[in-house]
Amino acid sequence: MENPQITVPTPAGDLQFSWSESYGEWRTIHHLPGWIGYKCENSLPELANGQVYLIIESSPGKEPSIKQVQSLTWLLAKPDAASEMVVNAIYEFYPQQKQSAAAYLDTETLNMLYPNVRQKDDLRGLISLSRVYIYEESKGGLPYLGFDFECNWDVEHGLKVLINGHRIVALGTDALNPSNIKSDAGTI
Repeated sequence: MENPQITVPTPAGDLQFSWSESYGEWRTIHHLPGWIGYKCENSLPELANGQVYLIIESSPGKEPSIKQVQSLTWLLAKPDAASEMVVNAIYEFYPQQKQSAAAYLDTETLNMLYPNVRQKDDLRGLISLSRVYIYEESKGGLPYLGFDFECNWDVEHGLKVLINGHRIVALGTDALNPSNIKSDAGTI
């Protein structure tokens, strides 16, 4: 049986999403220019040069909601603003993460996994955006979007960033947990 497909009109043109039965979501690969050059050692091989999975969470056979299409439209209309905000948050988070890791890693391993980051561009070889989740929930008319990164320092869990419009809601390995949207009072 062939996977169902839908076309979602966006400012970047029509996007074809395919239903992934194994993941229970609509997905497509799309180019987000703000992420060009971000590629860590364990990047997904099919993603490079700003290519990311755009994922609309849904239930089987249910097409994306109007709010999800609006969220996707918002992301594609403001890709640089979203990427700049997320990179700034990771840049501020990185020293704290490195300091926490110092408690359980020897110096050589720490320096290998967490090289010095003196400027935001130093993150380019440490993180790779692999997925952007488009949630149905919103707050204040602004969408919740989840950014899922591969990263050199946590190959198993990666790094996640949850945003609501121009606001960071959560950052860390569990940032995309639905409880973060609920505690932020996001509604469908």
